[in-house]
Amino acid sequence: MEEQIKVSDDINEVLQVLKKINIDISIPSNASRSDKGLHNLLTEGTEENNYKKIYRFVRSVEMGCGFYSSETAKLKKMYDIAISRNKDMVIEILNDKSKLIDIVYNCHCIQGEHKLLLLQSPYLTNAFVAFELIRQLLNDIKLQGADNYFKYKAAIGNGIIKLASLDTDLYQYFIKEFEHKEEFHHVMGVALSNMSAIDRKIFAKSITIDKQDNNYYNYVNTLLQNIGKDKYDSFIMDIKEVIYQRWNDYLSALLKSKEFVSSIIINSYGDIILNCLCKRYEDKELFFGDLDAIATEFSKAIYKWYEKETEFSSMYYIYATKLFFLKNAQEINNISLSDRKNILDKMQNLFDNNCMIHNKYTKVEDIIIGTDT
Repeated sequence: MEEQIKVSDDINEVLQVLKKINIDISIPSNASRSDKGLHNLLTEGTEENNYKKIYRFVRSVEMGCGFYSSETAKLKKMYDIAISRNKDMVIEILNDKSKLIDIVYNCHCIQGEHKLLLLQSPYLTNAFVAFELIRQLLNDIKLQGADNYFKYKAAIGNGIIKLASLDTDLYQYFIKEFEHKEEFHHVMGVALSNMSAIDRKIFAKSITIDKQDNNYYNYVNTLLQNIGKDKYDSFIMDIKEVIYQRWNDYLSALLKSKEFVSSIIINSYGDIILNCLCKRYEDKELFFGDLDAIATEFSKAIYKWYEKETEFSSMYYIYATKLFFLKNAQEINNISLSDRKNILDKMQNLFDNNCMIHNKYTKVEDIIIGTDT
């Protein structure tokens, strides 16, 4: 662990100590197999420059005894002194740190308000420091109901924009690590409001869209509500084709995998998917083309041979999912099939098939709007 530290009021002495702080984590020879395995993650991650392995170690420590030592309290006082008297020099010191475990430990020694202050600095250029400040803030702060809720959201949201500009891989890792947590969605919506189109697309490529569950559906609604009203349309425009392609690819993969599907799939990102489809189908010809293609594929799938009844049922609900989303986009965009009777007839023939009677949606009107739209 770090050397014995004496707290000085001399700012230059304090800064010199902070420059030299590094930690060396070792374990006894009689440590348990699990502890040795975790320590190996740190060793290998450091040697391989693999931050994902290091963070597996970090999370385990944080769930256990935490990053505390006899010197931690002294370091916290020193960071308080240094940040209050020479914030820019502290940022320079943190920017120069290259060992991830040192960054994690040093950030643990900085109190929450000061973390926010450092994160907002234009001089912060170390992506891992930015990531670690955000990570610790989201783990430590309960945003909803906080006195400084809007200030925290704005600061962390801008920090995420900074992270995305500094390191794309780390930005993607951040999304995957935090998308299941409520606090993430409060700040990610703020970030997406002001992000570049490229970074919005990276978000769309990184979220877990390929799952049936909707465990954090309400969280995603919070994200959408936190996107500025004047930025929402451009956000959907920027991500719509990425989301459409990923959603289609996921449903196609489901068909091949024979994973059991027992209902229409509305997962955690269902509202984002629907919004993107609505934007896509403002082009009505695109809607007609996609609907016709789905009806044709569905018709072929119905007459295939299936080993088990559950396989047929899964196939049915996957296509029903596609049609369900199209129906909603059709209704929102006020698209009529009155002059596309051939497509409606094709759909009608599907639902006239006797094998449909055992499924939930037995009439064409259940799944697509007719000619009176």
